[in-house]
Amino acid sequence: MPVLVVDDVRVNRLTLVRAIRPFPTVEAEDGAQALEILFRDRPEVVILDLGLPGVDGVDVLRLIRMYDRRRAGVTPVVVVTGEGTAERVRSAATLNVQGFFIKPIDPPVLVEKIRSLWPGDVPNPES
Repeated sequence: MPVLVVDDVRVNRLTLVRAIRPFPTVEAEDGAQALEILFRDRPEVVILDLGLPGVDGVDVLRLIRMYDRRRAGVTPVVVVTGEGTAERVRSAATLNVQGFFIKPIDPPVLVEKIRSLWPGDVPNPES
């Protein structure tokens, strides 16, 4: 099961994917695609930008939490965004995020956060 990386800016997605190697990843460029992947692939962790076109990140997070209630589980979500306003932080916090990072990120800190949320052994980069 992968880490779902959701960001509308391709270079940001690539930066995040590189930063969290060796974790397997799948990418989404908008909220609708993220939800489709979530329901199909059931990722272990979601890295979510809040400023998405169409269905924005806070709405995606709300829908993830609705999905979690229906399946009696919690999908770990780490917000990585350039939108660090107090209102956005509060919105995300009320929806039970497991981490909140303002861009630019410190890759080792993000990796440690993903590692702490990953079930089981961390994937081996040599495999």
